[in-house]
Amino acid sequence: MFHQSARPRLRRRLCAFLVATLLAGCMGGYNRPMQLVEDAGPLYPEAARAEGIEGWVRLRYDITSDGQVENIRVLESSPPGVFDAAATTAVAQWRYRAAVIDGAPSAVSGVVSTLRFELGAAERYEGY
Repeated sequence: MFHQSARPRLRRRLCAFLVATLLAGCMGGYNRPMQLVEDAGPLYPEAARAEGIEGWVRLRYDITSDGQVENIRVLESSPPGVFDAAATTAVAQWRYRAAVIDGAPSAVSGVVSTLRFELGAAERYEGY
């Protein structure tokens, strides 16, 4: 179909087109979701441990463009107030690789996490 001498020229053009297309895609912004890179397990409150109480805390917080956690708020907890401080303290120590939107690190608002406090798992929290 093609003359023998046209094949190398066609191959070079095709390669140049593919490289240009790939570079154009890379030069535009890229996106990456946030990623938790450092977490601290909560300290199980001694009074709750002594009384055999288990529970959970649901928190909402924001992540800054440099991966810091801020604006931590307790949404709900069970039992109310027992584990709130331990959960808030732990999440305040977490660090994220910030989300990237269009090639730039970006803050993320309204992240929700639930921390569970279970007596059988309390030992693993103390290793943090």
